[in-house]
Amino acid sequence: MKNYSYPSYAVSMAPEPTPELVGDYERYLMEVRGVTIPGKQLATVRCFLSFLEAQSISVERIGKGTFDRFLLEQGRYYEKRTVASLSSFLRGFLRYLAVVGVVVDDMSHLVEHPRIVRGERDPRYLRSHQVAATLKTTNLGTIVGLRDRAILTLLAVYGLRSCEAARIHLDDVLWRCETLRIRHRKCGDTLELPLIPAAAKALADYIRVRPETEYREVFLTKCRPYRPIRDWVVGQAAGQALRRAGIEVARAGAHTFRYSHAQALFEADTPLPEIAGALGHTDLRTTMGYLQITVHPLREVALNDGEDMA
Repeated sequence: MKNYSYPSYAVSMAPEPTPELVGDYERYLMEVRGVTIPGKQLATVRCFLSFLEAQSISVERIGKGTFDRFLLEQGRYYEKRTVASLSSFLRGFLRYLAVVGVVVDDMSHLVEHPRIVRGERDPRYLRSHQVAATLKTTNLGTIVGLRDRAILTLLAVYGLRSCEAARIHLDDVLWRCETLRIRHRKCGDTLELPLIPAAAKALADYIRVRPETEYREVFLTKCRPYRPIRDWVVGQAAGQALRRAGIEVARAGAHTFRYSHAQALFEADTPLPEIAGALGHTDLRTTMGYLQITVHPLREVALNDGEDMA
């Protein structure tokens, strides 16, 4: 069995060992603990039980080594924050096993909790040369390739969300004013941005060959009947381009370019409120989550002879 190593929140198709135990735990969570929707907790339990089955370990024989191996396996697929959540769900399950007498002792304290530093996250952004390499992977000899190049360029230049890119209308491209209007923003406002030459060219190249249709959305599906693309198509185009470029990054997709745009602005000494405004954030703490703050310059200051501090 390999199901134990798949993402825990997507293991609904995995075989369910000891379904009675899972069912009893679900009732316990809802009736005793007051958990309204225990989906994540149950998914973690199913994943852990599948792991035990694959290792030929009974529930009664579990120990610290078992927990360590399970979380280490999950760490191959998750960021540290997610593994921390899994460990919390696992500890809750172990406490339940002790309460109902499946195991003699409460072993929840044996589950290690990954140490999370405030602001820490796996890098999710690209450097400028990686963005350029990704854009070059699209096939400009096809309509779909031109469409995807335009989409990726908008993501890279403006840091748009998938929904913002997918819902751009022909009327939002103000050629004479050299302005791009972004509506349907998450924060509810409308933003007008300068139509940067790279974005203007990519849009123009696609619009010239764009299928004729009654729809006013710029980006259309690749097959008849032509309709406006959905948000997930933007993410799919981004993920495929990153894979073609051979770039590995945590949770590759449209948001990769959004993180990259935020990081580029940050490294260009753009004030944080301006970065937040460009990304459509109303809380600066959200913006900080997009930034990878390097400590190397601080380390260099600490190691020099102090003359630059005078």
